[in-house]
Amino acid sequence: MKPIDENISLKDRSVSIRHVMHLLNKSGQLIVFFLEEDGSLFGCVTDGDLRQGILNGMELTDSVESVINRKPLSIKESDLGREGFIESLMQNNYISRLPVLNDEGRAIGVLSSRDYLKMEVEKLPNPVVVMAGGKGTRMKPFTNILPKALIPIEDKPILQMITERFFEGGFSDFYISVNFMKDMIKSYFSTLQQPYQVKYLEEDSFCGTAGSLKKLGDVENDVFVINCDTIVSSDPREILEFHKREGASITIVSAMRHIQIPYGTIELSEKGDLLGVKEKPEHNVLINTGFYVLSPDVLDLIPEDTFFHMTDLIQAAMDRGSKISTFPLRENQYFDIGQWDSYEKTTAVYRQFRES
Repeated sequence: MKPIDENISLKDRSVSIRHVMHLLNKSGQLIVFFLEEDGSLFGCVTDGDLRQGILNGMELTDSVESVINRKPLSIKESDLGREGFIESLMQNNYISRLPVLNDEGRAIGVLSSRDYLKMEVEKLPNPVVVMAGGKGTRMKPFTNILPKALIPIEDKPILQMITERFFEGGFSDFYISVNFMKDMIKSYFSTLQQPYQVKYLEEDSFCGTAGSLKKLGDVENDVFVINCDTIVSSDPREILEFHKREGASITIVSAMRHIQIPYGTIELSEKGDLLGVKEKPEHNVLINTGFYVLSPDVLDLIPEDTFFHMTDLIQAAMDRGSKISTFPLRENQYFDIGQWDSYEKTTAVYRQFRES
């Protein structure tokens, strides 16, 4: 049992959603507890609660109070010795964190499902396609001698980290879309003794960020598609469940970003008159991570042997009336190594995340 301290608890329920996200990022936990002045439990907010709030149109600057779960499941300190009770409670209610209260109702600790549920991961048949055919021009001169997909983070190339992450989640049907320096990528994976097989979608010419998916042929299950310079720490099974629950044809995995423009910005009227000056304005936005879940029928919209971007596929799906959903991540759940100015920062943040 871990203590509920200031790293995962708050008393001020008027704080912003962004503030709570910052606390989640800092602690590496999936939950924040809200306490009364006497230490008793008022409620909690999970990663999923925040995500649903954002999908419902809330801004990061809005108060978190409206998404607080005021009746969270909890146990008493005396329940800790009951054999099988905690395991059953967590498994039957699909929860990963469980607060512990003393006889006075004060929150004294939190239990993690990792310490109680030792379940084997169910194997799932969904294909995972990693797009690794690009030239990696933003990573030159490194990519003059090595494909972007093999750029290392610590002791492994990012492509291997992506496949291992999915394999740990129960996925083993891997495809890598290759073109530029494809022999080097194929050679690297041929030397690994990984417990899964990799197949290749080989482009004859550059097909854009979605064109090579046509080479998958007929598929029966939803397909993961992820760029080779993207690492997402969120559980892919959770993303897949969200995609199905939403009834979406395409789910775009997005990430929250806080952007500050380092200049004063000028606001003009339609006549060109000055309306005002904003000093270094700040914006909260959702960005595209380059990670998607596609329903099988969407692949029919991709033309044969044509340069076709994922944005083209999304637009084609929208034009036919298909539902497009987005699965928003917190800032530190998405890591990008697609350009040099973010590579060192990303590797440092990722190292910290792995050690937390």
